Amino acid sequence: MLAAVPAFADQTSRAAPVTDGFLTIAGPKKLHASPSLRVPIRCSVECDTTAFTKLTLDDEVIGPDKVTSHLPSGHPRNLIVTLNDAAAKDLEDHFGLARLRIGVWAVSSDTQAKVHAVKVFRFTGP
Repeated sequence: MLAAVPAFADQTSRAAPVTDGFLTIAGPKKLHASPSLRVPIRCSVECDTTAFTKLTLDDEVIGPDKVTSHLPSGHPRNLIVTLNDAAAKDLEDHFGLARLRIGVWAVSSDTQAKVHAVKVFRFTGP
């Protein structure tokens, strides 16, 4: 359900990123309701990350799901949340009530310092 892949710069409709120490979760003000959701995460130092996602729909909660990744210093990656057909249909039908919560823990490879950031996204229609 989750993956971390290189992110491409797309600055349209950006909200303020959530930052804790060397970890940043960015993304638009609202995600487009689709079967594949992308959220950029970045560490300013080389780090190991663990991300948890939870999608709250009108009458159900999907997740939490977990993915781990290693991020090089300063290179953003997209956290990709892929929904099955039923969840994607529910999201498209009830996008106004849906929320995606992304929580990321990061540990610096050099100092072993730990940080945690959380960002909650709303959705636009399909």
